[in-house]
Amino acid sequence: MNDDEIVQALWSSDELSEFDDSDADPDFALDSDTDDDIIPSNNSHENYDASTSSSSGWGPINSNTSSPVFSSLSFGINPDILETLNDGTPYDFYSLFIDDEVLNLLVIETNRYARDLLSTPRGPKSRLNKWVDVDTVEIKRFLGIVMWMGLNPLPTLASYWSKNEMYQTHIPKYMTRNRFELLLRTFHCSKNQTCPRGDRLYKVRGLVDMLVSKYKICNIPGENLCIDESVIPFVGRLSFRQYIKNKRHRYGIKIFKLCINDGYTIGFKIYAGQETFPGVAVSTKIVMELAADYLDEGRTMFTDNWYTSVSLANELLSRSTNLVGTLRSNRKFNPKDVINAKLKKGEIKSNQNENNIVIMKWKDKRDVLMLSTKHKDNLIETTNKRAQKLFKPKMIMDYNKAKGFVDISDLRNSYHSPLRRSLKWYRKIAFEILLNTSLLNALTLFNTVTGNKMGVTEFRENIVQALLMKSNIPMIPKPTEGEIHKIVNSNRGRCSNCYFEMVQQGGREHAQKITRKVLTKSMGIIWPNGVKHDNVLLFVSDAAPYMIKAGKNIKALYSKIEHITCLAHGLHRVAEEVREHFPKVDALISNVKKIFLKAPSRVLKFKYMGPIISLPPQPILTHGFEENDTIAIKKTQHLMADKEIEANLIFIKPTMEIHQAV
Repeated sequence: MNDDEIVQALWSSDELSEFDDSDADPDFALDSDTDDDIIPSNNSHENYDASTSSSSGWGPINSNTSSPVFSSLSFGINPDILETLNDGTPYDFYSLFIDDEVLNLLVIETNRYARDLLSTPRGPKSRLNKWVDVDTVEIKRFLGIVMWMGLNPLPTLASYWSKNEMYQTHIPKYMTRNRFELLLRTFHCSKNQTCPRGDRLYKVRGLVDMLVSKYKICNIPGENLCIDESVIPFVGRLSFRQYIKNKRHRYGIKIFKLCINDGYTIGFKIYAGQETFPGVAVSTKIVMELAADYLDEGRTMFTDNWYTSVSLANELLSRSTNLVGTLRSNRKFNPKDVINAKLKKGEIKSNQNENNIVIMKWKDKRDVLMLSTKHKDNLIETTNKRAQKLFKPKMIMDYNKAKGFVDISDLRNSYHSPLRRSLKWYRKIAFEILLNTSLLNALTLFNTVTGNKMGVTEFRENIVQALLMKSNIPMIPKPTEGEIHKIVNSNRGRCSNCYFEMVQQGGREHAQKITRKVLTKSMGIIWPNGVKHDNVLLFVSDAAPYMIKAGKNIKALYSKIEHITCLAHGLHRVAEEVREHFPKVDALISNVKKIFLKAPSRVLKFKYMGPIISLPPQPILTHGFEENDTIAIKKTQHLMADKEIEANLIFIKPTMEIHQAV
C-alpha cells in the first residue's frame, strides 16, 4: 500500500484511523506520571462538578467561527534543496542528515569509548586487544551492514558469517565478524566522563538534537501537524522503560513524534519519566514542547485521545494554534450533556464554550468523542470503500486525513527495521533515528523534490549500496572451477584485457585500484618469448599466512602448480620460542652482535680467535668506537658472569642439535 492509498483509505473509512493505537486502548497511560486532566477514579461523570472550572459555560453551537488562521509566509521544503537536488540520488538526500558532522561525532565517541574499555582489565583473548581506531569510511560501512541486516533478517548475528549454504550472504566481503561485533560493542555517541548527574538521556541527547535540528532546517511545516507516540522495543533493565498493554511491543522506550505531510518527522522526544510539572498535565507539556517552534502562526495540531483535553485547547489557543483530536470521556471540564448523551447511529450531540471550543459526540459503530477549536458539527457527504454514500462530520474527516501523517511514518518504519535485540538502550535509539527516522525523512524529500515514487525497500537498498561503497566498484569475476584466467600482455604486471575493461567502467585510476597486479617478470628469464603457464609445476615457500594465501591465488595463473611449504618458517618459530624462554641468552647474543659488528679490527680479531665460528648474520654497520659500544661491552661482561647463562647454553645446545638432525 503506497502513501496515496493509505490517505484514501483514511478518508473513506467508516471509523477513525485504524492505525490509531491510542484510540484502541482507552486505558493507555505512562507508568511514571499522573495526568492532572483526568477525573479521579472515585468521581463519576455525573458527580463531577465542572462549574468550578474557568472552562465551564458549555452551550449549543453558535455562529461564532473565530479561530486562529494560518499566517506563515515561509513553509515547505528548503528552497536550496529544491534548486540543487532536483536530480539527486537517494544518498544525496540521506546525507542531508547523516553528514560529516554526524559521522565525525560517531567516530570520535566510538574511538573514545574503545580507549576507555582498553583501560579496563580484560582477558588475553579479548577482541579489544586487536582494536584499531575506526574512521568515517568504516563507520558508514558499519551502518550500511546494520541496515542490510534489516533487509535480510537471519536467526542470529553469527548467521550472516555462517558458511552454511542456507545463510550465506555477501556481508563477510565487507567486514569480518570479529570487527563488526567489536564495533557493535564500542558504538557510542557521547562522552561518558562529562555526563551530568541525573541526566537519563545524556547518551543520545547530542545525536538526537543534532538530527532534529537538521530535520527542521530541511522542511518547514505547513498548516497541519500531528503528534503521536511509538515504542522502540526494549526488554532490558531501564528506569524509564514503559509497559503498554494492547501494544504489539508491550515493553519498550516511549517516543513522541511530531509529523507533517507525507510522514516527515520534525520532532522527536524520548520519554524518560520525570515529566510531571505542578498544575500542567504531562500530555499538555509534551505537546507544547514539541510544537514550541511552530506556535503563534495559526497552525492546527492533531492529537489522539491521550493528549486532547480542554486544558490543552486553551493553552494552544493562547498561542494562536488550533487543536483537533479524539477525546476521552473522563477528561476534566468536559460538558456533561455531551458525555452522558445516549445516541442512535448517525446522531450528533455537541456543545461549545465561550472560547469556541467544540466538543462533539457522533454515533457510528461506536461512540466517537471529538474536540476541535476550528470546526462545528456540520456533516459532509463522502463515499466509503464499498462505494456507498454516507454523511460524516467534517471534523472527523479532517482528523483522519491528518492522522495519516503519523500512520504513514509508522507503516514505513515497520518495513525492514534494522533494530535487533540489545542490552544497550542507547544503541537502539541511535539506530532508530539514524537508520529509520532519518532514512524515511530522506525518502519523503527525495520523492517530493525529484518527482519519483520510490518505495521504502528500494530506497533502503540504494542507501546500503552507497554506505558500503565497495558495491559501486565492479569486481573482476573469479574464474569458475576448471576455467583458468590467461594473463594477456602483462608487461606492467596486469592483464591488459582486464585493465582495459576496468578503464572503460571507471577510468584509469579505477582500473589501477581494481585490476590485480601479478609480477611474472622473473619467469621471462626462463621463457623470454612468453611464459609457459602449464610448465610451472612447483611453488615453494614458508608457512606464513600471506604465503598460503598467495599460493591459492597463483593457482588461477598456473593450472598445474603445487604449493608446498618448507621448514624455514617452523624453525623460525622454534627460535622465537627459545628467545622467549631464555631472555638472558637472547640479551647476551644481542649485545655480542653490537660489539663485533662495529669495527673491522674486531672482526679480524674474532676470525683469528675462532676461525671455525661464522660471523653473526648481519652486515658491518659503522666504523670506529661509539658510546653504545661501551654499554654493549659492559652488558656482555655482566651477562657472561651470570651462572644462569652457562646452564641455559648447556640446555639449548644439545636440544638444537637434535632439531638439526631431524
